[in-house]
Amino acid sequence: RSAEDWPAMEADVRRMANVAAALPDGKTLLANARMMLAASLFVQRKFQDAEAAARESLDLLQRHAPGDSRTMINTRMYLGQALLAQD
Repeated sequence: RSAEDWPAMEADVRRMANVAAALPDGKTLLANARMMLAASLFVQRKFQDAEAAARESLDLLQRHAPGDSRTMINTRMYLGQALLAQD
């Protein structure tokens, strides 16, 4: 993706997260949306916002999808990158 695409992707993922949050069983979908948001924010160098999105995703995964190891690993990776980039 080009640099110009990332803000649009961020907006799309935020809309998807809002839809997922409204679903009765949408916690895992919301966690995935937050992980994608963390990735988008990281690429845009919004490291504190990326950290917050990754932390929310990780919390949701730990509570609602503890067996989803692939998503959990990806989320931890984005959280670590966001933390390292802030130093």
